[in-house]
This record gives sequence, C-alpha cells and structure tokens, in this order.
Amino acid sequence: MHTRKKGQGLTEFSNAIMSLMELGMSRERALVHMALENNIEIEEVKELEKRGLSRDEASKEFVEKLKTMQELYSSTASEPIKMSPSALWYLLPLFLGLVGGLIAYVYVRDDDPDMAKDLFLIGVIPTVVIIILGWILFFL
Repeated sequence: MHTRKKGQGLTEFSNAIMSLMELGMSRERALVHMALENNIEIEEVKELEKRGLSRDEASKEFVEKLKTMQELYSSTASEPIKMSPSALWYLLPLFLGLVGGLIAYVYVRDDDPDMAKDLFLIGVIPTVVIIILGWILFFL
C-alpha cells in the first residue's frame, strides 16, 4: 500500500511544471501540458482538436488565447472605475451655508472639480445674501 503525504501530489505537479519551464516552455504552456497529461479535460482544447488540430497545436492556440485574455484583463483591471459624487452633496451647503459649502468642496474636489466649485458657490451665495439682508434690516 502506497501512502502519499498531504500536498505531495501538488509538489510533484509543480516540480514537473518547473522542469518543463526549464526546457523552454512558457508557464501557461507547461500548465496546459501538465493538465492534459494528467487527463484534466480542457473543453477549449478538445474543441480545437475536433477541428483537426493536433493536441500540441491545440494547446499552443489555447495558451495564446489565455495570454490574450490575461493581457486584456490586466489592462482593464488597472484602470480605476471613476464614480461621480452623489447629488445629495448639494444638501450640505443648502442647510449649512458657507460651512457646508466648504465641507462639500473639500470632499468632492478630487472626484468632480466643477461640482465642487458649484457646491462652494451654493454655500457662499446664500450666506452673503443673508448677511446683507440682516445688515439692512438691522440698520433700518
């Protein structure tokens, strides 16, 4: 009875991949080769074989598709998704005036500079109007 230590199969698999890479195979190609050698079915490779390609040609084409997909994914994944600030930010300067406009400006300026400017003005204008009206009413 042959007993295998936990993780021994994985170690053998990774050693086999490393030896294939030393022979000049790419990492992806070595993985596909080992998967096919260990009877792990890859549907895309089977489809390419049905079209008349040899197993080696099918695995090469599959690896190229994997590389292309990886390049596409890595180029789109590195670009952050930019979200615009919520319209609820307009409530802050409306209720808190100049202070609310300043707070909203500080939080929104990096995401949307135009909206940040508008928020600040929405806080400043009513504050100035209230000060002028208060001053006029106080001195009349």
